[in-house]
Amino acid sequence: MILNNCSGVSIMQQDAFDQNQKAFTTYPSIECNEEITITLDSVKVNILCRDSMKKPTAGRADTNNEIWVIGRKMNDKVVLNQFILGHELQHLLNWKDGRIANPDGEN
Repeated sequence: MILNNCSGVSIMQQDAFDQNQKAFTTYPSIECNEEITITLDSVKVNILCRDSMKKPTAGRADTNNEIWVIGRKMNDKVVLNQFILGHELQHLLNWKDGRIANPDGEN
């Protein structure tokens, strides 16, 4: 198990994180020692507390640094799907700097 360094993570969330990390480590890689810093000005994250946007969309991003994700209310707090948020953030990073892979696998 890989710890995600956050307290209060449910067993289901930890299992999902472990599976995602396991898949990530199977990507072929070449040695890389560079550090990339990307500054995104005024990123806006819109959280929609409902079951869907336009099915089957779970999230989306645009070139104006805006992200939309679905949130769910649990114990008076809004919970986000971290994988979807990360996926949409990676779109913003890719659009800003082509060295970052498109999360949809397109060039």
